[in-house]
Amino acid sequence: MKDERVTTWVRPSLVAEVKFAEWTSKGELRQPVYLGLRSDKNAKDVVRETKWSRK
Repeated sequence: MKDERVTTWVRPSLVAEVKFAEWTSKGELRQPVYLGLRSDKNAKDVVRETKWSRK
């Protein structure tokens, strides 16, 4: 369980590109890999992607 007393909230200002296997049932990334920072996107414009198929 995460301890809310030691949580520090911040405002996002950087955008990182990350590849991963899937989202877990708890909403966490499984096998994330950092690919680098993105200068072409604003942090305010980033949203969680929806599912897509590999057809």
